[in-house]
Amino acid sequence: MKKWSMLLVLLCLALAAPIFAQGEKILDPNDYINNQILGDTLANGARAHSVYRLERSKFYALDGRMDIKFKLEIVGPENGGMLHDTAEGHPPVIVNTPDNLGNARPSFQLLAGGELILKNFIMSGLVSTGLMVGDMMTSNGGKRFEAQNMVFCDWEERIFRSRSTGIDVKITDCVYLNGGGLDYGVFDGMSTRFDVTGNSFILENNTMVNVGREICNAGPFLKMKTTILHNSFINMIKCAHEMRHNEFISANNYWLNWEFIGYGPNQIRSNDIYQMNFTTYNDYLPIKDKLDSVSCYFGQNGFIIEDKINAWFATKTPQDSIHQSGYWEIAAVDSFVLRDNNYKIGTNYLNFHPNFVKPAHNTDLLVAFTDAYWKPPALQPLPPPDYRVPYIVNFTSEGVPVCHWPLPFDLRYTNETWLTGGSDGLPLGDLNWFPDKKAIYLANRDQIIAALRDSMMNAKAIYKPPARTPFITPTTFIADKKCTTPNQIDLLQNYPNPFNPMTNITYRLSKPDHVSLVIYNLLGQEMRTLVDAKQAAGSFSVKWDGLDNAGRPVSGGVYFYRLKIEDRTMSKKMVLMK
Repeated sequence: MKKWSMLLVLLCLALAAPIFAQGEKILDPNDYINNQILGDTLANGARAHSVYRLERSKFYALDGRMDIKFKLEIVGPENGGMLHDTAEGHPPVIVNTPDNLGNARPSFQLLAGGELILKNFIMSGLVSTGLMVGDMMTSNGGKRFEAQNMVFCDWEERIFRSRSTGIDVKITDCVYLNGGGLDYGVFDGMSTRFDVTGNSFILENNTMVNVGREICNAGPFLKMKTTILHNSFINMIKCAHEMRHNEFISANNYWLNWEFIGYGPNQIRSNDIYQMNFTTYNDYLPIKDKLDSVSCYFGQNGFIIEDKINAWFATKTPQDSIHQSGYWEIAAVDSFVLRDNNYKIGTNYLNFHPNFVKPAHNTDLLVAFTDAYWKPPALQPLPPPDYRVPYIVNFTSEGVPVCHWPLPFDLRYTNETWLTGGSDGLPLGDLNWFPDKKAIYLANRDQIIAALRDSMMNAKAIYKPPARTPFITPTTFIADKKCTTPNQIDLLQNYPNPFNPMTNITYRLSKPDHVSLVIYNLLGQEMRTLVDAKQAAGSFSVKWDGLDNAGRPVSGGVYFYRLKIEDRTMSKKMVLMK
């Protein structure tokens, strides 16, 4: 009955549909999406439309899974980005109806030739009976899946699961909330899983809160190119990663409370390093003899476990055999790094507190859940402590969908190290929280990715066995600052920044010294020497006109300027816009 009562409510809420451009059609909340799209054909059987529009503040319903063998685009109205949508009402919402037994059902399945593009709306995996969908969307032969400026919430297993060889998947500017449900399972709640090799996977500028891994591969495919840039990952209950790609670039992201439940006796007995560590981008057996074809760069990412979680693990004794997960399994990573010079773990940031404007999580509830998780099953409280974000979409007792908007958190932050911590000089994590910085990123994206790809061969700050991975920590950061105290040398931020075509660089000396001021690109290659001379004490300003040492214009992008005096150096980042 709840299935039909919900549709009746949607009928009552529907208003007249506006007219859109030819080739597009407005979907009607009065009818199931399946009926409207699958029945939208011409007399010859061809598709009448390929783009279907949704209206703000409306709810739309699917009647079970919809199979797609054609190109389909479902689009809500532009809203300036989900993170900044505070207008009256809420983005459109698509929900599914339960089956006759009350179970949740998948929403879309891509079949041979199918393409699915989703933009600017909310999809919830919760149905009116209170259950959540397992896999929200799947592909069995599809060619392409794209999601942009979406909110995905409340699912058990995966938002998108692919069994399609050669598919291209691109996810940008999306928000993922509350994957995996409220139970003691630890391997669910993923954003994306590939059961067979894809062609490409792009994950950029997304925010994921209370989820599992951002990507899971089920086999050593070694053909897919994967790019994971500028994402914010918060409270990943289990996030061990595999190295099963032809090319893998992961940079400028942050993980807050990653793998927060740690590992226990079962993993110790079985030497299950997969669950003992954040990442095992390492010596996965099927690729031992194929390392020349595999490239990986993992650097300029932020990691932090909050103090209250650390304190809980500190109460555990050796007899408990409960431990916090490591960053990577050193021995296996060493064997991989030593055998393949295309595999680089770069500098990463450890234990910087971001200082969010309004956090998306409750650390006390995370600790309570972790404590409950490690109790004997007979003593585990049911339901478990609920650390999730409150529902964005839920239902009344009569089965009527309700949207709670806007998002109840603000993940802008004030940590100075993170604010310029990316390889591109931009903030770590989802740049949608910093719109002006995102504009810089988009203007220079190709160069930024090219520089990261080159880092597979040429990165300077990298992990070199048998040394430890070069984490930047608050302690080392402060130590670096102490060696360049302002009363000795002081390097100011260039102005303007970003700039085109010229910027000013100002520095101060407390005593006479030999000064070197050099411009470098992201790869550490010298572009221009601005100063190489002895100078008196005082303040100096130097202009850079965007030319290299040969007088040639350099390309737009991120550059470093480095001031060196004797054995002391300071450097800052700047952006040349073109």
